[in-house]
Amino acid sequence: NILVKRGLASDNLSAMRKYLDACKTGNSRFDGYEAINAIVASGGIPVWAHPLGGEGEEHSSQEEFLAKLEIMKHAGIKGLECYYSRYSKDEIEARYFFTTAFIDRFLKLCKAFKTNDIRCSVENNSLIIAIPTKRNLFEIGGIASSIFDLQNKKRIDRFYDEINSIFMIIDYLKVYEKTGM
Repeated sequence: NILVKRGLASDNLSAMRKYLDACKTGNSRFDGYEAINAIVASGGIPVWAHPLGGEGEEHSSQEEFLAKLEIMKHAGIKGLECYYSRYSKDEIEARYFFTTAFIDRFLKLCKAFKTNDIRCSVENNSLIIAIPTKRNLFEIGGIASSIFDLQNKKRIDRFYDEINSIFMIIDYLKVYEKTGM
């Protein structure tokens, strides 16, 4: 985007072809720790580009992504690229919003609701979270059973975990809103 905005390329694809594809250097990738340290040393913020896989690559499974995320967090990564042709329309908002702290809370939300199918989107400064479920989330127990019934206790514990995971995201958003980080 910067190369296009500065008039050095007509569009993103042209910029990639001109400045990246033209550099046929083989596989000369940096070690992740070395790259992250160089970014931090130069005053930058290390962000993991294409965390699910790039164009033409097979996307990582959830297990592969989570394993890599733990390694990247340990190495010092501070965010995930979320602007990618299919991830977000607002590059700046997405890069600063979807940090590893947010991803940690989002994964806890998935765990609490026992699903990997939760979706979220940021649109006009609002976070929208969609949790597909066939359960009635508005009633914990039933009229005919005691709240002390073991089955109800499990439902109450699950309800608490679900609500707590939502509040963890809300608390994060309050800090994000105040600090801009």
